[in-house]
Amino acid sequence: KGDGEDSDTVVVADLTDIVVGMELIYHKGTTVPTNKAGSTVGTTMISSIDTNTNTITFNKDVGFEDSETRKFNYTNRR
Repeated sequence: KGDGEDSDTVVVADLTDIVVGMELIYHKGTTVPTNKAGSTVGTTMISSIDTNTNTITFNKDVGFEDSETRKFNYTNRR
């Protein structure tokens, strides 16, 4: 993980203000969540957080890379 391969998990340096239910708005700085092939994966939500390992699990696989910027938004979806 972190090498551009598709994964539903990512380890982050800081979990401050990140909660289950947040949507991944951008990754790679400015693009919507995409897979390794560059295809948009659709609405990508945080489904769980492991605070012991700083691991975030998403409901979709995304092509995460090391040191990229991620932006989250929280919308109260029902």
